[in-house]
Amino acid sequence: MIAMIAEQTGLNEEQVIRFVRNTVIYSHGIATMLATGVLKGTEKEMMEMINKAADAFILNEGADPEKIAAEGK
Repeated sequence: MIAMIAEQTGLNEEQVIRFVRNTVIYSHGIATMLATGVLKGTEKEMMEMINKAADAFILNEGADPEKIAAEGK
């Protein structure tokens, strides 16, 4: 999985590991807050939050999320 993401994004393995780690931690936090009732929202709203955070995490590693999305289509 790491190698595939690295190929798709142009990031090196260390950058991909940080990106995945940050995205998993963020997603887990949202799931925890939903499960405990601290956060309420629709699945669509939660996915938008996660996708925006993932874009920020990948941008922080030096890749352009819009370019990656365009190439994936």
